[in-house]
Amino acid sequence: MRRYLYISRTKVNMLYPQIPPSILERISAELKISVGLLAATWRTPDASSVDSLYAQTAVLDEYIRAHEDVGSVQNPGSADAPKDYIAGTLLIGRGIIEDDEEDVRLACFAGRYDSTRLVMVGAVDSLVGMPDEVGSVHYVDYYDGNFYYWAGLRALRFGTKPKPKERREIEREAMRALEDDRETLGRWADYAIDEVADKMQSLDFLAQVLYFEEKPQKVLIASPIYVALA
Repeated sequence: MRRYLYISRTKVNMLYPQIPPSILERISAELKISVGLLAATWRTPDASSVDSLYAQTAVLDEYIRAHEDVGSVQNPGSADAPKDYIAGTLLIGRGIIEDDEEDVRLACFAGRYDSTRLVMVGAVDSLVGMPDEVGSVHYVDYYDGNFYYWAGLRALRFGTKPKPKERREIEREAMRALEDDRETLGRWADYAIDEVADKMQSLDFLAQVLYFEEKPQKVLIASPIYVALA
């Protein structure tokens, strides 16, 4: 049994029903998972619902690795044509990056690998053991948007400019910084990597690629479907 640290219920709920029935039947037989368990609801936090979520995540993992465009941190595709997903086992820092003043909180898994900076961000309530927020559904651009917002706040606080009062002003300032200087994203990735560097573990993961920048340095931003202890 995999020891999950993070599972995105939103992504599992969206992607799992798209698995063709014939493939679903074959994968569940290979993994020795009962159809009844896969069909069980997991919207309430009882034991059977948690088991069902884990089972669906395992099946989805097998399906994506076999049938979708999956790369790795070392081979995520190109900036013009990045892979849809990345997967692997790496020594990764993990934690929560947040800004109390602006009410920004993200689960973060990040590290440096040769010339590539990796930052995976997702919802805090998807961390295993955290209370699930009722009705918490976040689309993919929510995560990188909030990461850019958090990093933009950090950049403004480290700089000499006064911090804008409105969130939209901060977002515009952050986007202008990205457009004006492509090294900005690398610095922002460093903020997140340094924030979680004190808790490094060997972790398995499957994540959806949000953004990949190759120049002037490689920066990979993704949102995990799951993260588990290796």
